[in-house]
Amino acid sequence: MMVEWPTLALFWYAPRGMGDVVDPIFGKPLNFFLFTLPAWQLIAGWLAHASRDDLCTRIFLHPHHGRNPHAHRASQRLRHIALALALHHSLAFLLLTFAMRAYVDRFERLFDDHTIFGGVTYTDAQRHADRNAHRLRGRSSSAR
Repeated sequence: MMVEWPTLALFWYAPRGMGDVVDPIFGKPLNFFLFTLPAWQLIAGWLAHASRDDLCTRIFLHPHHGRNPHAHRASQRLRHIALALALHHSLAFLLLTFAMRAYVDRFERLFDDHTIFGGVTYTDAQRHADRNAHRLRGRSSSAR
């Protein structure tokens, strides 16, 4: 985590009003993509790992905790309910971090190359031409 401190420092000390350059798709300013988004990605990843570890720890400790044969039945039942509630809270926290990751990852789609926006590449055109050539050869050989 110490290696990532510059990312958090850039987020914390980022200039707030950087011109009028705004992303046309999401409506976010340029400094969001330069300073805020990397920090959000870092925090979302860290929270996802922490919530996953928390849930795994609670799943592991759930069956082993509270095995006291001398305790009253009511206290064992309350302990079991408390552990189940803690397990559900951990699962809810994990699902919230997944939602946060999905929100942050949608901005990454701007940086990926898509043929819808970028046009047809050479390999796409070549593959399509080869497919059509094979179809034409198949039709001409079946007509004979």
